[in-house]
Amino acid sequence: MSRYTAGNRHRYEISQVYSELGTPGLLERTWQQGYVEICGRPHHLGLPHQPRRARHTRLLSEAAWRAMLLVSGPTRANTPGLRVADLDTATLLVRAGRILRVPVRMVTRPGRQLLLVVPGGARISGAGS
Repeated sequence: MSRYTAGNRHRYEISQVYSELGTPGLLERTWQQGYVEICGRPHHLGLPHQPRRARHTRLLSEAAWRAMLLVSGPTRANTPGLRVADLDTATLLVRAGRILRVPVRMVTRPGRQLLLVVPGGARISGAGS
């Protein structure tokens, strides 16, 4: 792994991770499986006949949100927020938020989506879910 710092006014650290051959394919398949698990079918987490699948989906949703919270920062609305260029990632985080009952909104901006955690279900102007 290599690291370097970039930026002038806003400094940030860039890390590059090296992996063994075949790892990108494994990560792609894992991403697809997780996406289908969270977004691919309706979830009825209260049904007793699917407790194992519901628990697995909830664990995946929690992991997605832990990752989101590690890279997010405050927004103009003073709520945790994340700019996401990839619509699939934004969709996954919104769906995972619904599974976890986290009030999240997705606001579309040119070239990206902005995900906002909305405290108490408050409305944000221009926000859609």
